[in-house]
Amino acid sequence: VSGVAGNITDINVTVDIDHTWVGDLQLKLVAPDGSKVLLVKNVGGSGDDFDNTTFDDEAGQSIRDADGPFSGTYRPVRDLSKFDGGDPNGTWKLIVRDNQYYDGGSLNGWSIAIETDAPTGDPNPDPQPGPGHPDDLDPNVLGPGATNLEIVDNYGIIGAGLEYAGDID
Repeated sequence: VSGVAGNITDINVTVDIDHTWVGDLQLKLVAPDGSKVLLVKNVGGSGDDFDNTTFDDEAGQSIRDADGPFSGTYRPVRDLSKFDGGDPNGTWKLIVRDNQYYDGGSLNGWSIAIETDAPTGDPNPDPQPGPGHPDDLDPNVLGPGATNLEIVDNYGIIGAGLEYAGDID
């Protein structure tokens, strides 16, 4: 991420993961400054998949209280507000770890939506989509007056017992 004015006031993460036992997975978002937020750790039991699942601190339901398969919006295990006040510019990473050897899956794509405190002349600026932009994501989900940024990274296979870290610059 580069050229985004202001400090972070809200950040949401959307993931699309095919996996035969989501309870094996751990997902972390890593900011450019190295700070981390745990999104998921051993939730969802034997359910399959995160189908364009969004993590948002303002969601009505915690991911801990839900069963897989996951779709929709959930509060992550730890608060994304840890990033509030930070600089949005730099390389963001999503770390996906499969904690077991018996099941596997793939990361089909992921994105971040960042809102900052910077004023903007356009109340609904266009996001900056990358390859594999999911058609069903609302690019203006963060609302008027925000600097919206949505970038998608669409690669990677999660194998049994392996960790994947994908970057968004």
